[in-house]
Amino acid sequence: MRIRIIPVLAAAAAPAALAGVLLGTAGQASAAVAQSPAAAVLTASVQKTYTGKVSQTGVPDTTFGGNAGPATEYSDYGPVWASDDITRNITVTPAGQDLWTVTFVENGTYNAFADPNTGLAWSNTGNMHGTVSYTVASHSAPITANLPASLPGMVDPSGNQVVPSAKSDLTGLTVQGHGYIIGLLFSGNANWQGVTGGPWSYHYTGIQDVQGVYKQV
Repeated sequence: MRIRIIPVLAAAAAPAALAGVLLGTAGQASAAVAQSPAAAVLTASVQKTYTGKVSQTGVPDTTFGGNAGPATEYSDYGPVWASDDITRNITVTPAGQDLWTVTFVENGTYNAFADPNTGLAWSNTGNMHGTVSYTVASHSAPITANLPASLPGMVDPSGNQVVPSAKSDLTGLTVQGHGYIIGLLFSGNANWQGVTGGPWSYHYTGIQDVQGVYKQV
């Protein structure tokens, strides 16, 4: 089953060619190009791949507003039908001048208290798997040391965890999802600029022919 990703953070980021080093000119194809030590370090930094992993419990999963029903929860992100416990494997690679591709590969379980198609009461637990990529504009590289091993999926204004459950109101609460994690990665650059969403695909076991279900981030 595929679900739709709706980024909390959205900003335009124009694509750019990968940074490279000029290796020669016409008539000098065999000439070597000398690099200063600083340039060599910069090139190595641009080519580096960064990885991290964050586990989360109580991540709210939402469906379209038209699928809301008596068993879904109200939230600022849409009607919530399940609480997810997931591990996010994160890879960050250079995508051009001051651009980075951030890819999440996620595995875990969903704990449903409502049917995502009808909004009626439905209890089920099953496996979930998904991938999604974003392009981030940032002058500086990500700092994976900023990522904690685990995070709550949703918190109240005081920072206390709130786990979604049936018949509750989640408005005004903060989801610590993709946008939050990207903010941690690039917090070393106070001027990092927003996120553009890319390819995504999510699948849930035990839910057949679900239309319009998407993973809220």
